[in-house]
Amino acid sequence: MCFWPRNTEYLIQEGPDAEDNSPIMSLADQDVTVAPASPQSPSNANQSKDFIRCLPPHLSIYILGLLDQKSLSACAAVSRCWDFLAKEVKKERVCQSIVQEKILYLQEEEDNLQAAYHDLKTDTIQLEERNVFCGSYNIRVLMDQSDQSRTIHYSGGNLVAIGSADRKVRLLGMSEMKEVPPLLSGHAGSIKALFLNEKKGFVLSASFDLSIRCWNIYSGACTKIFNGHCGTITCLDLHEEQLVSGARDGMVKVWNLESGKCLKTLKHNSAVCVVKMDGTHVVSGCDRGLVKVWCADTGTLIKTLEGHQGPVKCLSFDQWHLVTGSTDGYVLGWSMLGNLKRCLIAFRHPKEVLSLEFLYLRVISGCADGKIRIFNYLTGSCLKVLMASSRGDPISSFYVAGNRMVINSPTSLLMFQFEDVRWDYTLDADREKVGKKKQHKGTSNGKSEHGPSLYASAHRDTLQHEKRRGPSCPMTPDKLLLTVSMLQNVYPSQSDNGFRLLTGKQKEAYEAATIAQYQAHQTKLMEDQQRACKKAWLRKIKGLPIDSFTEEGKIAAPELGLNTFI
Repeated sequence: MCFWPRNTEYLIQEGPDAEDNSPIMSLADQDVTVAPASPQSPSNANQSKDFIRCLPPHLSIYILGLLDQKSLSACAAVSRCWDFLAKEVKKERVCQSIVQEKILYLQEEEDNLQAAYHDLKTDTIQLEERNVFCGSYNIRVLMDQSDQSRTIHYSGGNLVAIGSADRKVRLLGMSEMKEVPPLLSGHAGSIKALFLNEKKGFVLSASFDLSIRCWNIYSGACTKIFNGHCGTITCLDLHEEQLVSGARDGMVKVWNLESGKCLKTLKHNSAVCVVKMDGTHVVSGCDRGLVKVWCADTGTLIKTLEGHQGPVKCLSFDQWHLVTGSTDGYVLGWSMLGNLKRCLIAFRHPKEVLSLEFLYLRVISGCADGKIRIFNYLTGSCLKVLMASSRGDPISSFYVAGNRMVINSPTSLLMFQFEDVRWDYTLDADREKVGKKKQHKGTSNGKSEHGPSLYASAHRDTLQHEKRRGPSCPMTPDKLLLTVSMLQNVYPSQSDNGFRLLTGKQKEAYEAATIAQYQAHQTKLMEDQQRACKKAWLRKIKGLPIDSFTEEGKIAAPELGLNTFI
C-alpha cells in the first residue's frame, strides 16, 4: 500500500515485503511513482477534466519536461499534483546537468581513451573486438505472464531459473517452453536473486528472509544454507568455489561454496545493488552511486569510483575495463588497472540502465525504455538497438550465453536466438601452424568465415583508420591495439593463456568430459545408496535394530551438515 504524506519528498511503503532496515525510501528508489491527488473542489460545478492527473506519472513528467522553466513554474501553481510533478521535472534536470558537467571533457576530446592515459606509463597489448549480437535473430516467447517481482538467471544450456514473490524457485525448460520439475520450495520470503549452474547441477537463491540456499536441480533438495546478512539480499555472483552476495545492510560477503562459511565481509555505507567477482577482484555498486573495487584474496579496498548520480544497478568487467550502469541513465567506463579513478567514456540512455554485459569491447545495455543497445566501447557509438517489446516494457535483466540472449521484463520472458558466426580463436603462433596444414585446402590463414582478420596490422594503421573513418561510423576491424594503463606492471605476452579461447571442438570435448564426470559421480552415489539399503535389509532379517542406521522417522537437515538428521 502506498500513500503520500503532507511532505511529498518521500514515499512510505508498507506491506509484507517492506524493508525493516529502510522504512522510508526516496522517490528515486521506487519502481512505481504515484503522484498525490489534488483535493476535490467542494463546489458541484462541472469542471474540465485534468488530463495530466489521468495519465501515468512517468508520462505526465515527460510531458511537463518539454516545457521551458517559466512555463513549468506556472504549471506548479495549478494544483498540488502539478506542483509535485513540476518538482520532479526540476530534480531530473538538475541531475542531468550535473552528469553532463562531469562528462563534458569526454565530449570535447577527440580520442577519450588516449587522453585518459596521456600522462601515464602505458604498454601496447592486443585485445579482441567482435561485432557481437549485431546479426539477424529469431525471437521466442518463453513466458507470456505479467510479474513485476520476477527475477531470473540463465547460464547457458536448456534451463532458466525463475523466482518471484511466491517464495519458490522454478526451472523453465527452453526447448519445451514449460516448467520442468522439481519445484524448489523452502524460503520464507520472496526471491530476490538467483544464480544457476546447470553444468554442476545446482542453483543458488537469495531471499527476503535474509538467507541464501543452494539447491540440487535434479533432486530438489536444499543442500546448504548461507546465513549472515541483516538486510534483504539483492544480488549474487559465483566464481569457481566462491560465492559473493550483496544486501541492503550495506554488506558484501564472500562465501566458500563447499563449506558454507563466510570468508570476507566488505562494507558499503548504503544498500548494495549489484556485485560481481572474478579470481582477482570483487566489484560492487550501491544506491549512493559509488562503485568499489576490492582485492578478492585479501578483501582490501583498491579504489572507489565516483561519477553516477543515482543507484548503480548493474556492472560488468574484465581484466582491463569496467562498465557500470545507473538509474541516472548513464553507463560509465572505467579502468580496472592500478589506482586510476578517472571515467574513460560515457554512454547516455533516455531512461534508467538496469542490466549490462561487456563482451569483446562491446557494451550491451538493457534500459527501462524497453530497448537493448550495443555500443562500441572505444568510440562510444551505438551500433545497434534491439527492441525487446513493442509495449516498451523495462528490461529488468538479460543474460547472454553463446549466441543466445534471455531477456526478462515485467510482462514476459523472451529468448533471442542469433545466427551462428564462426570465429578463429587461435593465437598468432597457432595460426601459422594451422595455416600450413590448411594451405592444400585453399583456406586463407588467419581469417574468420564471416569477417576480416581478427588482428589489426599495426597500431599506427589502426589510428589512421580511426581518423579517416570518423566517430559516427562503426568499427570495422575485429582486432585492434588498445593502449591501457600498466600501473600494476602487467605485461601480457604472446604466450599468455589469458588470450586463448576454446574452439568449437575443444568446447564440445570439455562439456562432454564434464558431463561424463558428473554421471560417474551420480552412478557412484546410487551404488552407495543401494549398498546401504542392502546392508540395512540384512540387519533387519537378522533382527538387529536399523533405526540408527537408516535414520527412519527423522527429518533431513542438510543445512547442519551432510547426512545430518533431526
